[in-house]
Parts: sequence; structure tokens; C-alpha cells
Amino acid sequence: MYEEIINYKYGVPIRVSAPIEHQSGIIKKGTACSMHLHRQYEFLYIHSGSMICQSPDARLKMEKGDILFVNSYTPHWTRYEVEGMEQILLQFDLPTTSDLSLKYVARFSKVTDTPMYLFKSNEKDTEELKKCILSIADEFYYQNDFWKEYVNANILMIMAILHRKKIISDSIRKREAEINKIKPAIEYINENYSQDISTAELSRLLGFNESYFCRLFKNAVGTNAIEYINFVRVCKAGHLLPKNISISDIASTTGFSSLSYFNRIFKKYNAYTPSEYKKILTSTNYEQIQ
Repeated sequence: MYEEIINYKYGVPIRVSAPIEHQSGIIKKGTACSMHLHRQYEFLYIHSGSMICQSPDARLKMEKGDILFVNSYTPHWTRYEVEGMEQILLQFDLPTTSDLSLKYVARFSKVTDTPMYLFKSNEKDTEELKKCILSIADEFYYQNDFWKEYVNANILMIMAILHRKKIISDSIRKREAEINKIKPAIEYINENYSQDISTAELSRLLGFNESYFCRLFKNAVGTNAIEYINFVRVCKAGHLLPKNISISDIASTTGFSSLSYFNRIFKKYNAYTPSEYKKILTSTNYEQIQ
């Protein structure tokens, strides 16, 4: 599995790929993207044909008129089912802070979000999404006057639909003031996750009383400091699993005190044990087919 890095055009944090009127070439049956993830939200509108998208815990088939939503940091692969299908791919950045030190805080805030959601054709929400996606594609490629404003307005509409259906939760922007108070502790965890870290140590780092620090941390991040440390360790372990490293070595490298504890915490956030997850990521079903 790899993390897709998306490059943007025209200074706008969106990517639009293969709209129907700009289609170049024919998409061949079986062509796929191998297992990957990215920080952006992703939408796939199927204009014709069909395709499959799979994550570690869901397999969805998309038909003509359907729109698939893939949440940020959701591992997934896609595979085309017919020759010459037409689609529009839309990806845009999360409306959160660009501060890289808060990367795992942003990811944690989305633990309870829906990883993937299929909007079926002819439903009211699907039609609203379709209008927004087609409008963004047109504005992005033709760049009429005030096109960026039109793009931003449509993204806001898309976000409103996702929030109303409770597919995604509130962004961390609402808690930025509280997060900034404990930011040195977050940065310390990001750098020292493989070591033993206690709340007493973190509170001393900030010069706070320990009980006050624990309350402040939970209000800002949405969980206690120990749970957050484990979450960061799990994220780090996820990057190591596809490599030729034993599960026990990954557990110790990322700071877990025992293999059984690592298995339990990893499954809590990924629905699978590390060995099950590793098998999924290295399965031939997830290799790129070209």
C-alpha cells in the first residue's frame, strides 16, 4: 500500500480527472489502482459502465449514475469492470489545518466517520452531488470568470450533504484553540511514540498540573493522551506492515509493550489484527493490474 500524493493545478486544492467531455483514451477492463490511501476526500461519479472499489472491510460495486465517496486515509483499490467506461474523479483537501504536526489529530477525529459510502443513482442526494461534481469539473477546465468561487461554493454544498447524512463528523477547526494549548505535547508524541510516554511527563513538558493537562488534552483531541499515543503508534505500524518486517518487530519498534496488546489496539482502529491486515495489503487481489 502507498500514500498517494496529489499535485494541484492553478493554486486550487482540488483534482479533477477524466470528465466526460475531456476524456482521453479508453479505459480498459481490469485497469486498477492498487491499494492506497490519501488525505483528500474522493468522489467517483460513474457516467457509464461499472467498477469495483474495495477497502479492508467493504467491497462496493458502482453502476451507471452512482457516486462513491471515499473518506480520507481510507485504504482502497479500484478496478474497472467494462471496456471504455466513463467516470469523473474528484478529490479535494480536507477543510482542516495545514499544520503537519496535527496530522494524526486530524486522522483521529475521523475514526468514527464512514470510510466509504455509495450514493445510488436517482436518489435526491445523489442528484445534488452530481450537479456539484459536474459544475466543479466544468469550472475547473473552462475557468470562466469567478470559477474558483463557483468551485468553493460547490465544495461547501458537498460538505453540507456529507454532514447532514452524518457520513463525516465536525472538523478539528472548532477545537484549534484548545489543540494549540497542548501542541508541544502532540509534537513530542509524534517524535517519541516508540518510547515510554506518561501523562506526568507530558504535563511537566507544558508546565501544567497533571489532572489539568489530562482534562485539557481530552477536550482538545477527543480522547485521553494514552489512547492518542496508541493511535499514533498504530498509524506508524500501518506503514511498516507491507514491508518485510515481522509483526513482533513492528510492535516493539512502534512502542507497544507486548504483541497481544499491539494486536488488540490495532484491531480496535482497523477492524483487523495486524497479521490479517498485512495479508490483505499483500494479497494479489490488491496488486496493480495493468
